[in-house]
Amino acid sequence: MDIFIKITLAALGVVAVLIFVIAMVRRVAAKLTAESLLKYGRGSPRFIYNLLSTAYPKQRLFSNVTLPKEPANPQSPRAAADLISVGRGGVCIIKVMRHRGFIENPNKGDWCQVYGDKIVPFRNPFEQNAACLKALERIFKAENVYNVPILNLAVFVYPDVKFKTRQDYLYTADRLLVALHDINRSRFLSGREIKAAAAAIRKHAKPVATPKPGAPGGTPGNTTGQVNR
Repeated sequence: MDIFIKITLAALGVVAVLIFVIAMVRRVAAKLTAESLLKYGRGSPRFIYNLLSTAYPKQRLFSNVTLPKEPANPQSPRAAADLISVGRGGVCIIKVMRHRGFIENPNKGDWCQVYGDKIVPFRNPFEQNAACLKALERIFKAENVYNVPILNLAVFVYPDVKFKTRQDYLYTADRLLVALHDINRSRFLSGREIKAAAAAIRKHAKPVATPKPGAPGGTPGNTTGQVNR
């Protein structure tokens, strides 16, 4: 019996070491992939999605989807989201921005890009996300998913951007993974609650329609749709 126990304990020890090694290899591989994307991948419309894929399981990521504003109404108008991620800290609705240079970013109203001698006004990304945030609140209520924090994020793809005003949940891509890690450190949601939130989103999400050739396209990064199942 003593020999059997020793063999069992040794086997368990080997399994534990293998699990640890595999986890470390995956972590290192994810870090290297993220670093490579930050160096070479910003031109891809799926850059932020690919970056998040190094930290999130794909079943917890929703790229370029729409959500019904009235979940019980099959004909409901829909709100679009560039990205939605589901983690322990809650659900993040992420607006992807490709503007560069100096950004005038008031709390309310339109923002403005100053890049060289060009001045380009654009809609406040947090306000763009507002309709999707309300839609998600209604979806969770309809699906009996409660107490899920919903965070409104704006992420600028390029590093050569400077904001006039510091704001919560406003990041460049280089800071995104660190910020999400900090958000998820709260461990507000259990594994079961994460699955319930992701399932509710998956049930109601539909891909953003891809423009037909020759038709006016969407903003960069918003031209394809994917719902991960």
